[in-house]
Amino acid sequence: MKKTICSLFTLSFILFTTQYAVADSKAELDWLITDSAYVLDEWAERGQNPLPDHIMQKATAIAVVPAMVKGGLFVAISHGTGVVTVKDRISKKWSPPAFTEITGTSVGFQAGFEKVDLILVFVGRTAPRMFLKRSFKLGVDMAIVVANEGFRKEVGMDYKIDSGTYSMARSKGIFVGISFEGATMGISEEKNQEYYGKNVTIDDILFMQSVKDTKQIQLFHKVLKDFLD
Repeated sequence: MKKTICSLFTLSFILFTTQYAVADSKAELDWLITDSAYVLDEWAERGQNPLPDHIMQKATAIAVVPAMVKGGLFVAISHGTGVVTVKDRISKKWSPPAFTEITGTSVGFQAGFEKVDLILVFVGRTAPRMFLKRSFKLGVDMAIVVANEGFRKEVGMDYKIDSGTYSMARSKGIFVGISFEGATMGISEEKNQEYYGKNVTIDDILFMQSVKDTKQIQLFHKVLKDFLD
């Protein structure tokens, strides 16, 4: 019986996340960029960024995963599709967003599903280069720290990691202390080529910044600036 229930939850999760996994039309990807901008805008308007300014100033890459789905019964599965942007070391200009995916699992009783808005702030010179790999593991290939609502007060203003990731997650506007340690993250080559062109590489998008601009990208950059200020 327990096995049957777990199978039903797993099947439901797969069906529930299908809309995010196959969102590969140009219009859907436009919406994903806009939705990511909306997540940043909400955090900026409410002043909810828990990271101190000195950490934000050192950010070298930022990923946004809107409506990441998390659920299960005895094994919780998380999956989301979002975008990542990288800051050029010389010009300090943020790159066009590249499409990325993240998947993780955790053990423990949990019945049901929830949607989580996730922001990952990467620091350190080597962090952006991780996105040139097919995939990498948070907490394994680089350190990851959960930044919750009381983060500034708990760790103090001088706290920092030289290279790694700070994760911030909210569900229905409320901070949730979800750990993404061990989660696998990588670039979606299919979605990037659908949006930017078949011959476009991740290097063209994030590091050469040589792809065509769009209204959605302009909106994303505007909101990103407000989020960082």
